[in-house]
Amino acid sequence: MDSDKSVTATFTQEEYTLTVNVLGGGNVTKNPDLPSYHYGDIVELTATPNASWEFSEWNGDLTGSTNPMTIIMNDDRTITASFDQENSWTINAVATTGGTIEPSGYISIASGDSQQFTITANDGYFISDVIVDGISQGQINEYTFTSVNSNHLSEAQFEPIEYTLSVCIDGAGYVTKNPNQATYEKNDVVQLTATPDPGYSFTGWSGYYVGTENLIQILIEDDTTITAHFTQSSPIYQITIDDQDIIGVNKLSLGHMLSNEDWVDWRNRPVMQQLSEDANFKLIRLFSHQVEPCSYWDEATKTGTYNWDALDDLINKIFAVGAEPLICFGYVWSDGILRVPNGMSTDFDGLARPESYAAYTGDWVEHFQEKGFPVRFYEIINEPGHYFGWVADPQKLTNYLEFYDVTTQQMKSINPSILTSNDATTLKRVLDGFI
Repeated sequence: MDSDKSVTATFTQEEYTLTVNVLGGGNVTKNPDLPSYHYGDIVELTATPNASWEFSEWNGDLTGSTNPMTIIMNDDRTITASFDQENSWTINAVATTGGTIEPSGYISIASGDSQQFTITANDGYFISDVIVDGISQGQINEYTFTSVNSNHLSEAQFEPIEYTLSVCIDGAGYVTKNPNQATYEKNDVVQLTATPDPGYSFTGWSGYYVGTENLIQILIEDDTTITAHFTQSSPIYQITIDDQDIIGVNKLSLGHMLSNEDWVDWRNRPVMQQLSEDANFKLIRLFSHQVEPCSYWDEATKTGTYNWDALDDLINKIFAVGAEPLICFGYVWSDGILRVPNGMSTDFDGLARPESYAAYTGDWVEHFQEKGFPVRFYEIINEPGHYFGWVADPQKLTNYLEFYDVTTQQMKSINPSILTSNDATTLKRVLDGFI
């Protein structure tokens, strides 16, 4: 402040509207009659019936039959004044969600006259009943009051049409519905996912929808039938393993594993590298989530943000001691959830979405090729039994085999010479799936 100042604050009163509707023969006057009112204004309403009509009642933001009547304006208001013909009766016609009754609302009928009503269901609904003065009239689309000599209530009731979704299977596999319901309403959207049994592949849909995507969405508009087709992709061999028949004992170690922070210690200490070289180790195993080069995964674009420097240094030193790296992608903890890069979804029943994880592992294979690293050996999830159970849950085992197949196919499309496996092939159902 360098001198006296003068400030003016201007306030404007809020204005509210008063809407008056008339039902029947008559009119309403407002006093004062203004286009809008201020908070707390009092308005007197006077209902004046036409000849042979009489004022009945107020409805809306004003109720009762007092005439004239006042209302205090503290919000926008809407009021209906109802007039009845002298020697007349009122029929109240209402409808539930899903259709209409015409005419509707409060209908004034002269004593002894008749009135017809038409009931119409909206698309996707049907007339379930018409109730007149508390008595069911059934599923009718017209009703007529004759020789009216009392007030009546007519209610048209509607319900949504229930449609079926029939899924047929050709071959060996199954289809999951989400949501999974016995029936659906019109315009419901249902997601269908086709999953082949081991040894089979999904080849496409026929019927309501024709295509080869294994995950589709169906818009329900009528009773719907769709067929999922599965074909045998390779013969199924039954293998019997006698665990009492010892076929050999290897007393030599083929290699060792770098777990937790061991890989940092091994990479930074030449003496550890020398021990591996002196032992003539041929494989050094490491976990992707412990040497993770991907700092963020974008699920929408299926791309990652990478810094490969630490991993490249480690791979270089493994090859330098005469060994080869064995990359183990993924680890499932006791909670049944796969450990994935930051940003990647695990909404495939605890696993990453197969297409996303395939893109992620494919980035590794492509990077190693660009760097000239002859990395050949990969595992797809360490101890996947932690995911599907050592007594395998059928659905989770099927999820895993699909996850494994999609991931492996992507990796091999980049480098056909790589080898993939996991440490659960001793389970017969896993081995069957691989064969």
